[in-house]
Amino acid sequence: HHADELAAGLHGDMPWMAPATEVIWHAMRRSWREGAPGLRIPPLQLTGPPGIGKSRFGRDLATLLATSTAVIEATGENASFGIVGSQRGWGGSYPGRLIETVLQSRIANPVMIVDEIEKAGTAVSM
Repeated sequence: HHADELAAGLHGDMPWMAPATEVIWHAMRRSWREGAPGLRIPPLQLTGPPGIGKSRFGRDLATLLATSTAVIEATGENASFGIVGSQRGWGGSYPGRLIETVLQSRIANPVMIVDEIEKAGTAVSM
């Protein structure tokens, strides 16, 4: 019943995002039905024209689920190190945004928003 209320609240605020809301609603109901120890939502890629609320949708979802969130601006990252961190090596290592968010919030399942990913460019290997 709680899954229905959360999905209805999300849909009420942003009805044009119905396909994404439906995926989340089914994932919430599946988690409960299977007796999962927590909520399991598959990764979602929201696409559409600028300004329709894709990033806001992610932030609103985190608020409804009472979990932490982190927004990663893909245009500001020149490599994946900012997201996943770097390996231990000569110069040291550091955690990525995902692990930093988990450690700071003490919540193991944050909502991670990778914003403007379509503007990040194409990866090339030399």
